[in-house]
Amino acid sequence: MTDETPFAVAVDLEGLRKDLAEAGAEEILGELVETFAADAPRRMEAIEFALQSGSGRQIRSAAHAYKSSAGTMRALELAALLLDLEQAGSAADLDKALALQTPIRDAHERALEFLSDAPGSVEGDA
Repeated sequence: MTDETPFAVAVDLEGLRKDLAEAGAEEILGELVETFAADAPRRMEAIEFALQSGSGRQIRSAAHAYKSSAGTMRALELAALLLDLEQAGSAADLDKALALQTPIRDAHERALEFLSDAPGSVEGDA
């Protein structure tokens, strides 16, 4: 990443591990990663469908659902972009929503790639 972005990594896996450890639930990390990795492509498809529909309500709803999931996984850049999309949907600002499509797709792909490559993630637990 460059200095232009405040996000050092696609997913703050260490922060997530710390949060889980503090809750006494560190053992569920692999399950969380697997669930996110399986669900994220469907969430992204829902966003793309909503953007194609041009419906602010559908955009807001799809962005909100994925934002919650991304936030839980500490995919902070993705979650921030999805918040922007959710707000654009609420305002029925289709131009802004469409302008967010590529950055969201890129952050989505970075998060999934990061999780697939991260030690202790799905492949690392095998």
